Amino acid sequence: LIAAIGAFLLALATLLSRPRSFAHWSFFVGMLACALERSCQVASLTTDSLNDLLFWQRLAVLPLSLLPVSWLVFSLAFARGNHREFLRKWQPGLLLFGALPIGLALGQWQSWISDAVWTEQAGHWVFPVTHAGILLHATIVISAVLIITNVEWTFRAAVGTARWKIKYAVLGIALLFGVRIFSSSQVILYSANNVQLITLNSIALALACLLLGVWAYRSRIADADLYPSTAALHKSLTAL
Repeated sequence: LIAAIGAFLLALATLLSRPRSFAHWSFFVGMLACALERSCQVASLTTDSLNDLLFWQRLAVLPLSLLPVSWLVFSLAFARGNHREFLRKWQPGLLLFGALPIGLALGQWQSWISDAVWTEQAGHWVFPVTHAGILLHATIVISAVLIITNVEWTFRAAVGTARWKIKYAVLGIALLFGVRIFSSSQVILYSANNVQLITLNSIALALACLLLGVWAYRSRIADADLYPSTAALHKSLTAL
């Protein structure tokens, strides 16, 4: 619940900022999707009905499917004066990371979690996922690597005051999607999500909101004008 509220507040702060750029709108959509997904998890894990638990778990896939494309757009536009050049170059990838997860979510949301199983030894719920769910989480893993790689690319191009302004945003995004890489990888490996992974993602979002809040306060969510090279990124720590 704390993570959802933090994400909602950051989304609202973005709407109130002036002027609003392409990066602002993609950040708004990304934070709102995070907030809605966590809200569905809150509703799911606080209900006493098994049917309601499954309904909210399945519904959470709809905002989850917006995370890859919204945050990838933000990572390409964030603090970049030449962001239109990057967006044009990445257009096929953006279409893929938009159409595939959203299509899977809309077509399979009522069945992508096959059941809810209480495990006595672990003491929490486990949610087996279908092949569509595994494909969705694979898309999230790949997009998360690309998102952090792009943010790393931007950070390397920054110096002085610009680096001071964006470093907390970089840390927040790296934390949020670094944990997503781990949690979605676990879902792929075991063909199931569970409450521990849901809690881990919530903690990561709450801490990321703190870091992004510091960035928003420092920079007033204003765009920096960095010009990283459009050539392929070499020696990326994230990709490694």
